Amino acid sequence: HLKLSKSSRASKRRYITKIERVPSVPVQCIQVDSKSHLYLAGKEMIPTHNTQILLNTAYHAAVAQAKNVVFVSLEMPTAQVRRRIISRHTNHAKFGLPGGLDYQKIKNGKLDSFEEKLFASVVTDWRDSPDYGSFSVLQLSKYDTVKVLAEKLMYLRSKQPIDLMCLDYASLLTGLR
Repeated sequence: HLKLSKSSRASKRRYITKIERVPSVPVQCIQVDSKSHLYLAGKEMIPTHNTQILLNTAYHAAVAQAKNVVFVSLEMPTAQVRRRIISRHTNHAKFGLPGGLDYQKIKNGKLDSFEEKLFASVVTDWRDSPDYGSFSVLQLSKYDTVKVLAEKLMYLRSKQPIDLMCLDYASLLTGLR
């Protein structure tokens, strides 16, 4: 379910408000022939990117539903995934920043002193809050196989339950080509 939340109408941001299990159906990944990989989705022609949709889904599951999430990336480095998730967390209502902190300022280390303090509190909240599920990032290379992914997930599962696994750019796995 995707809608404009009441608190976000002024900024025109959309938030995932609910995730529910549905019967499995055949699906196919899409790839857009553009450098940015952006495409327009839905009736409202919202510019989007598969990775960002997946990150938002993973974030919502971990924060709003306290699910243990493993985000598997074959394309984006672990540090970038973590930076994007923390950037997304700056939008949380508890921090009182409609629109959150600017991702580019976070990425480039250009936060002012107020923003740095806020960013530190966001990181602490993300890391220490007992209200959220865990969020693990698993980095794979394009040379890894489905078997390698399965082994790594089994290892992580031996440490704690996994409620949701998000696989970014599945077609890069060797076993799927």
